[in-house]
Order: sequence, then structure tokens, then C-alpha cells
Amino acid sequence: MEKSVLPTENGIKIKVAPNPAKDRFAITIQTDSKEQIALKIIDVSGRVIETRRGMAANATIYLGNEYKSGTYYLEVIQGSSKRSVQLVKLKD
Repeated sequence: MEKSVLPTENGIKIKVAPNPAKDRFAITIQTDSKEQIALKIIDVSGRVIETRRGMAANATIYLGNEYKSGTYYLEVIQGSSKRSVQLVKLKD
């Protein structure tokens, strides 16, 4: 299983597995802060596909079951810190 692990930057570390994925992504966000996290999924056209707010830090989030195949960008925001990672959804 392939995965994406981004090194800690701005106090946020992101792990996505599998990436690319056929069904869903398991996203783990690690941070030293207890501040809540907001997530945005953006497609290659710049449209916001999904938004989640009030997520707990240091938790695993599952998403992408209903996404069509293609490339997406996950934006993780915690306070004034922001990180992005590319997600690739494969055809079934």
C-alpha cells in the first residue's frame, strides 16, 4: 500500500494511506497543538468538494468514498498554520 507522509511543517504532520486510493483515504494529522482542525478538499478546477470543521487533532479521518477518480488537494488548517497534500483517486 502506497502512502504519503509529509514531514512536520508549521507544527502539522500529515499521513495519507493509501495514496493513490481506489475507495477512501485514511488521513492522520499529528500536531502539538490542541486547537481544532479544519479540512478542505479541492478539485483540480479549484472547486471546494468537501469541508470539515471542528476536527480533533491527532485523529484519523476517512474520506473520499464518494469522490470520482482524479486529483484532489487536501488543505489542513489549524489556527494560522496551513498544509496541503495531493490526493489521487483511482478508478474502481
